Amino acid sequence: MDDRVLATNPENFENLKSAIAKDGLEKLHVLSDFDRTLLKSFVDGQKSPSVIAQIRNGKYLSPDYAPRAHALFDKYHPIELDPKISREEKSSAMHEWWSEHFKLLAECGLTKAVMEEIVAEKTIHFREGALEFIDFLHERNIPLVIMSGAPGNMVAMYLEQEGRLYDNIHIIATFLEFDASGKMIGIKEPLIHSLNKYEIILKDFPVFQ
Repeated sequence: MDDRVLATNPENFENLKSAIAKDGLEKLHVLSDFDRTLLKSFVDGQKSPSVIAQIRNGKYLSPDYAPRAHALFDKYHPIELDPKISREEKSSAMHEWWSEHFKLLAECGLTKAVMEEIVAEKTIHFREGALEFIDFLHERNIPLVIMSGAPGNMVAMYLEQEGRLYDNIHIIATFLEFDASGKMIGIKEPLIHSLNKYEIILKDFPVFQ
């Protein structure tokens, strides 16, 4: 086994590798998160901001956005981390949090132009080897399913910026809706957050076919 891979059950790991090799590429897909998975967790010793945090941390929207967004964080983040709260309660709270946050984004003036500006600043970075891995999957037509709590529009923008928005990539995330002028007016269901990804059934999405 590669000494860079840590497996809690090496025998099971080897059995899984053998099964994947036996069944072939036509039965293989890769499922990945985006923030701090395909993207770096740290840059120059500093924790890398998530996609959504870049909007919150910058001065892109109305002046009241950041304090109101931080207030939502202070209210709901402790719930997300509390080991005494059931997963069901946490999931409900996360849905409430992100519903309120996306409403806040629309209310405070998020636009396509703002998202494009944030992406152009390149404040987040792909992990070493991540882009080459994405190319590897594309060359072999292996589906890459990116499931993320980040706005799906921005995930697509980051991939497009790198020339990697390939047709074998399927993004399952919350996509924002905009009016003719480019102003955010709402979201497309389903709303994806950190605690409901396990509930999202791939068969309900075109990628399943």
